Amino acid sequence: MEKMPILILLLYSIPESIILISLCSAIYGYKVQENLYRVVLLGISLALVTYIVRALPIQFGLNMAIQIPVFIFLTWKYLRVPLLRAFYLIMTASIIIFLAEMISYPLVSAITGLTTQEIVHNTYLRILTGWVHLSLMGAITIVLLKKNISLIQPSGLLRPRNTGEKITLLIIGLVLIQATLSGALNLTIFIKNTTDWPSMNNLIFTATISLLLFTIPIVSIFFLKRLLELSEKESIIETQEAFIDNINKLFVTIRAQRHDFIHHVQVIYSMLNTDQSQEAIKYMDNLLEEIQNLSNVIKVKDPVLSALFNAKTAIAERHNINLEIRIETPLDGLSLKPFEIVKILGNLIDNALEAVAQQPAEYRRVKVSLKKFAFVFVFDVCNPRPVIQADDMAKVFSSGFSTKDNHSGLGLAVVKDLVERNGGEISLRSSEEDGTTFSVIIPVK
Repeated sequence: MEKMPILILLLYSIPESIILISLCSAIYGYKVQENLYRVVLLGISLALVTYIVRALPIQFGLNMAIQIPVFIFLTWKYLRVPLLRAFYLIMTASIIIFLAEMISYPLVSAITGLTTQEIVHNTYLRILTGWVHLSLMGAITIVLLKKNISLIQPSGLLRPRNTGEKITLLIIGLVLIQATLSGALNLTIFIKNTTDWPSMNNLIFTATISLLLFTIPIVSIFFLKRLLELSEKESIIETQEAFIDNINKLFVTIRAQRHDFIHHVQVIYSMLNTDQSQEAIKYMDNLLEEIQNLSNVIKVKDPVLSALFNAKTAIAERHNINLEIRIETPLDGLSLKPFEIVKILGNLIDNALEAVAQQPAEYRRVKVSLKKFAFVFVFDVCNPRPVIQADDMAKVFSSGFSTKDNHSGLGLAVVKDLVERNGGEISLRSSEEDGTTFSVIIPVK
């Protein structure tokens, strides 16, 4: 390969590596500012590796096969990130630089009127052209770091917990590899007039990349099919688990009510034995009214939702809370899966029940409504007290935040994530006059 001039190494290659690593590290949530010296050392090392490899008597294309594994290893070593994240970071950096060069060279050529070959063979023009896209990448990096923006949160993505997540990760990796190969192929064709093109080695390199670009989508389709199958199975399992969990809660509540009923029988028996028949009748009237309320089973077409609502109703009655559930529309056309509805409504109802549990009797009520307006479904969960303060309203959906003691603060964060993943939105209103209402809006599919 053509040896890199030392001036390009110092004025372009090293700054390029530092800026590119900073940008990709910021994209993947790495703390660049706290570890700036690691990023700078890594950037210098990557530039030196490129300089050394370019000096070797090898054909174009083979340099990539040598550089990328070394880059991944050095990133893992310097930044002290997991090897998988290092792989993603370097592959993303490769894609960005391929794309940047494919844009900046034609742009400079159009502005100056010079050919690409004249720019490539002129050291100063190459440096100037490189700094066109480096300036843009540098500006983007500064914005990401100042605003503390991470475009890709790797914490969950790069630590797969089940087979479906592992396959998702594999598909993303294949897409990154394919994009990198596409960039390499385009760059090869782009510089064809500056090398001994078409030599046999370059033709072999191009043919190999072309074959991989043809093969990878086929492999990805296979894995995508497997992912869809796993996703369907996991959805069924989660639905079953949600159904069983709510049925179990209902049984626990019924057992508690049976235990209370034995006490009621003992009280009535004692009253009758002591000739307090009128008092016994009044006591029985109150019990019959309560039993009648407990017999009002909420009938919902979906068995999972039916189990959810009846379990929550039984829990509310056990704690002397009036839970009113109004289902004013069939849920046909709702994009949410049953277990997702259970997670959303279950969390919101639980929060509302816990909120009113310690309130005076006149505030111990919760209203739940499911409505449909034109192209959206609306779920409202309302409780009159306590009122959420304005400062807390902006934080309630943040992970880890809770206004209650002994709470993880994950419930509403999970709800918000599920709602937004299905193209919906969740809002909160809270005032002394109207109480606290969480509204979930989900578009009709």
